[in-house]
Amino acid sequence: MVTNINHATGDNNTSLTEGVTLLIEQEKKNIQHIDSLLKIIEDHTESIDIISQTISKHSTVIENLTNAVLDNTSKTEQIEKRLDDFVTKENHQEVMQGIDTLIKLAKKKDEELTMVTHGMKRMSDNITKLQEVNGLV
Repeated sequence: MVTNINHATGDNNTSLTEGVTLLIEQEKKNIQHIDSLLKIIEDHTESIDIISQTISKHSTVIENLTNAVLDNTSKTEQIEKRLDDFVTKENHQEVMQGIDTLIKLAKKKDEELTMVTHGMKRMSDNITKLQEVNGLV
């Protein structure tokens, strides 16, 4: 009977050793996986920085476009006021066509500004999501 107990204890030790070995191997795999996740987070952090810089540049461009649209609108209004007093009907029509063209351009710039603003909002939301996913927030 003593040999059976020793034999059983030996089997338990072997099973325990195998279990510990499996746990160690799994832990090594977990560490490798964590390392790869950290690399991905590092790569995403760099991407987020680039996106942030791009958004900053776009903000400046949008601000400049907004100022240009406002300036053009103001100039157009001033031109219209002057035309009422100084232009013949034929000249007035030519000038009004030119003004219509300017207004169309200003509207187009305004639409582009709106689209860029929406794009930046989506980009900002995506950055926030990436930061949340990567635990940066």
